[in-house]
Amino acid sequence: MAFCVPVLSKKKYKKQTKKKIFILLMLFNACYCSFAQNRFTDSLMLQLKDAKHDTTRVFLMGRMCNMYRYTNLDSAFIYGNLALKLAQKIKFVRGESYVLNRLAIMNREIGDFPKAMQQALQALKMAEENNFLVEKSRWQRIMGLLYRDLKEYPKALEFSQQSLRNSLKIKDSIGIAYAVLTIANYFNEVNR
Repeated sequence: MAFCVPVLSKKKYKKQTKKKIFILLMLFNACYCSFAQNRFTDSLMLQLKDAKHDTTRVFLMGRMCNMYRYTNLDSAFIYGNLALKLAQKIKFVRGESYVLNRLAIMNREIGDFPKAMQQALQALKMAEENNFLVEKSRWQRIMGLLYRDLKEYPKALEFSQQSLRNSLKIKDSIGIAYAVLTIANYFNEVNR
């Protein structure tokens, strides 16, 4: 009994091969990221147990909130809210601003724009009042993203440009890159 094997053109064969390689790479990347995240969150948990200062605990819980937002939103919100309460209790403004921003990002991602906007504005106000320049730039960028999501493009551009100016002022290369990307996305969305 003979098997009938379809003959693929060279072009089609290359295309299928590229597709299979791409899928394999994506699977490997997903596995690597999930294992790395588990190790990272485990490490954060150990640091949290050993933390001697409440300010350290606020930042560690904020980082846990940020890490869990990709895999377990319930845990992310739990850590975020615990960190926020602790920061408010000890009157740790920088920590409170940081955690509010983490919560705003998660609320944006789940589509709760009013809550995200309120938290982001509160975090930005704290950064401005306390001259937290790095945070101010980051929170402005988040505001730009929120306004872009709401299709309020002039405000989105305004906040993104403010973020870029502040990132340039403090020489925050990552902030500059994100701000430029946000501005480029803005121009792409308004077809300019």
